[in-house]
Amino acid sequence: MESIYAALLLHKAAKDITEDNIGKILKAADIKPDNAQITKLVSGLKETDLEEILKSAASAPAAAAVPAATEAPAEEKQAEEEEKEEEPEEEGVTVCPECGTELSPEAEMCYACGAEIKGEEEKEGKIECPVCGTELNADAEMCYACGAEIE
Repeated sequence: MESIYAALLLHKAAKDITEDNIGKILKAADIKPDNAQITKLVSGLKETDLEEILKSAASAPAAAAVPAATEAPAEEKQAEEEEKEEEPEEEGVTVCPECGTELSPEAEMCYACGAEIKGEEEKEGKIECPVCGTELNADAEMCYACGAEIE
């Protein structure tokens, strides 16, 4: 999935979608590239009009939420909420201090509210993209967010 995101970033930045460029973005994001997967992706995208696919995806209607058949009484809802509060947190889960969203232990930023999760001491070996400000690994050659080359 990360390879697809990298290809979309390259497309958005009007850069060539090549195996090398996708590998650089994944490396910048500290993700080990799967060369076989990247080769298949690049091969599959050669004859694909990404712009047309993105336009059709943007115009597709979102699925409507299905209403609940019956509402649980308020007392039952309250009891369920109390049980949830008493449950110990799962191991290997980080909770956002701002909004309470459960995140992976490696999370540096909350995907729900954008709050920073990791402390300053864990930012060593990181640099900031000079174009968009995204935090990158110090050995990054390309920004995975905007596609800018890092010198």
